[in-house]
Amino acid sequence: MTEHPAAGDADTAPRRAYLTRPSPPREIAPGVFWLGGCSDTGAWRGKWAKEKARRHVYTNAYLIIGAEKSLMVESGHSAHWSGVERGLDAVLADRPLDYVFPSHQEIPHCGNLSRLAAKYPEIAVVGDVRDYHLYFPSLRDESLRPAGPGTTIDLGGTEVEFLPALWHDLPMTQWLWASGPDVLFCVDGLQYSHDHWADDCGLVSTELATVPSGPFIEAPALDTIKWAAYSDMAAISSEFVELMNRLRPQLVAPTHGAPIVGESRQLISNILDTIAEMSRPGAMSPTEASPAAEAVASPGR
Repeated sequence: MTEHPAAGDADTAPRRAYLTRPSPPREIAPGVFWLGGCSDTGAWRGKWAKEKARRHVYTNAYLIIGAEKSLMVESGHSAHWSGVERGLDAVLADRPLDYVFPSHQEIPHCGNLSRLAAKYPEIAVVGDVRDYHLYFPSLRDESLRPAGPGTTIDLGGTEVEFLPALWHDLPMTQWLWASGPDVLFCVDGLQYSHDHWADDCGLVSTELATVPSGPFIEAPALDTIKWAAYSDMAAISSEFVELMNRLRPQLVAPTHGAPIVGESRQLISNILDTIAEMSRPGAMSPTEASPAAEAVASPGR
């Protein structure tokens, strides 16, 4: 992959926080398609707005196609709807979308629920569905179907299981495991940003020019999991390692980061180390994070 020079003062094109030209849907595992788009951290308010580099954070949605049913993981950000809808049409063709799993009640994760319900009138919203009737009054009561940790849905050849989240943006957050393609959807876990150039969006982790570290992890983490500063991230990291080694996923699919595939110990280590630095004093130091990360089985291994 071509190495890119650092962006400087000459990089003066107008910037939008949420971009509306996402990549076409991409099949990243058998029957699992990657949808969504990017957010430009340089257009965010606060310290990130001062950056010259074009650093993007994904706001992903995923579509799982079984032999009998389909399920969408996250609704996609409302600003990305046009691209999400095109992706759904391209993949589903004449099939309906049977389920949508919004991991929690935040716009990047549930912002398109009312649009999805209008497009697919028989769709079922699954997961921790409390309060969605308040956020989206147009949703039919019967479309809201609670599904807690341990609940499974058979899509035909692929079974999904709802998991308790290890990284919580909100108390209702859940994760998802898809057996068959063996994909772990870890929502706000393992989030990271990437350099943005014309050919960089739509790449999985092993296709990026460099392994993200430092600010590429700090920007999304500081924005979404501020609670890490008051938490024991050593315990959370250990739970994550145990989950990875138990499930042995072929692919890890965060909502805010490119899908993580192949040999990824260094990337996972960088993320855990950076999050560790946000921990409350004494909870975990960067040097304590690395052994845990080293114990993680890389996706596909």
